[in-house]
Amino acid sequence: MRFKAAASILVLATTAIVPAGKGQSASGNGPELQQRRLAVDLVRAINTSEMAYRDRSGGSFAGWAGISASPEFTTAITRSTHGDSKYKNVNLASPSEILPGWALRLTLSEDRKSYAVILIDTADQCSYSLMSDQEGIIREGRTIGCTNSK
Repeated sequence: MRFKAAASILVLATTAIVPAGKGQSASGNGPELQQRRLAVDLVRAINTSEMAYRDRSGGSFAGWAGISASPEFTTAITRSTHGDSKYKNVNLASPSEILPGWALRLTLSEDRKSYAVILIDTADQCSYSLMSDQEGIIREGRTIGCTNSK
């Protein structure tokens, strides 16, 4: 019983970290905040395109090669940019540096019914990161015990 209560509290605390609303995103200030908002928008676009891909493909999610080349991803990016060029530095060919200073990991389950995406700020001393999965909730994270971000 105690385990179930502790697990419920942990899930609630984890899912409350980053609300999934437009304009509600990462911490920081100035250029750092702009970069983190861009990163949140990128993870949001990946989530959106994965859901559309799943609906079109009969219930399976796509790996990076499939999703980055999909019309769903193009549509999600177009919607999130509203015509501006904020994604001009996105490197779709290299998820290890998808944006300058950011690394992307997209992992699929063996049956392709679930996925996890992690976007890591490689320039941040605390390894600031954004995580999401097939539930669509975007979470923030950093190295345990680290307080000196950037």
